[in-house]
Amino acid sequence: MEAVSRVITSDPKTSGFAALAELKRLELTGEAIALSGPWKALFDPKVLDQARKRLIQYQRPDLVKS
Repeated sequence: MEAVSRVITSDPKTSGFAALAELKRLELTGEAIALSGPWKALFDPKVLDQARKRLIQYQRPDLVKS
């Protein structure tokens, strides 16, 4: 969880996020995975908030689960 948390809170241009955004495959990002299913309970609320903001910023609110 620590590694995924670091990726979520890092600059998206320097992570694989940018490459997946270009390929229109944001459902494969750590952000999307952290916000889904049982994984959500394992992350700090601040990390989840950053993941939500990033996915919304990149026009993928469908991946943000409340």
